[in-house]
Amino acid sequence: MNPVAAWCRRIVNPFEWSQAPFDAERSPRAAEVMSVAREFGLDKGFLVPILGGSGFQACVTMAGEQPNCEPKAKRALHLIGMYAHARCTALMGCESEGQRRRILSERERDVLAWTAEGKSSWEIASILGLSKRTVNWHVEQAKRKLDAVT
Repeated sequence: MNPVAAWCRRIVNPFEWSQAPFDAERSPRAAEVMSVAREFGLDKGFLVPILGGSGFQACVTMAGEQPNCEPKAKRALHLIGMYAHARCTALMGCESEGQRRRILSERERDVLAWTAEGKSSWEIASILGLSKRTVNWHVEQAKRKLDAVT
């Protein structure tokens, strides 16, 4: 486990790698990851979480033996990180948040709308004229597309 990546998913503000908490005794793998990073000359780092409309999306990190972590440099790196991510996303032709939301089929949206109203799979099946199994399949497809757990 990378403690910097794990911490990035929990907070919204940029941070120095040294601020990512981990217990070396309880997580020897995390300590190993940080040790290997140092072996490659990545002694210190600064990470900018990139958030989308649905929360964590990505991160941009800068590291080295002695990166400039003065407050003014951090502010500049924060802006540069956000710009670099947006530019790379555009150059790669990735979809915007709005376009990604439209990846659900009309039926998946219908099923999720009724689910949000508190209806059971059986009730939704009755309302939409589907089998309960089909309703559950649409829910699972929507969860997969939205990268949701529940």
